[in-house]
Amino acid sequence: MMDTEKQPAFFSNLRKELEAYIGDRLLLLKIETAEKAAIITAMLTTLMLTTIIGFFAIFFVSLMLCLVMAELFGSIYWGMGLVAGTYVILLGLVVFYRKKIQHWIIDRVIKIIFDQETKRGEAADE
Repeated sequence: MMDTEKQPAFFSNLRKELEAYIGDRLLLLKIETAEKAAIITAMLTTLMLTTIIGFFAIFFVSLMLCLVMAELFGSIYWGMGLVAGTYVILLGLVVFYRKKIQHWIIDRVIKIIFDQETKRGEAADE
């Protein structure tokens, strides 16, 4: 008789603990997702700022190179044409190797995401 009275209490306690466990796991998932989103956002922001600054640096160096080439060749058209031709060649290389570049970027992003998990797992083990 005593065992039958304890069974409902056991199952109700088990249910409460299971609900608490599921709630904790969902909270952990939300925190991990927020952390990954924050890391990716920070990396994208840094990359975007670096790209913008790099663009302006390359733009002004290219402009300076155009003027130097114009002085050397005696024609602004030749200076601009040579620098533009260099960029056309670079564009062709990027288009030609775009699949390799895409795979390289994908591999880097995946490595960054999983390295964060590995570092967190190693820290928990210590």
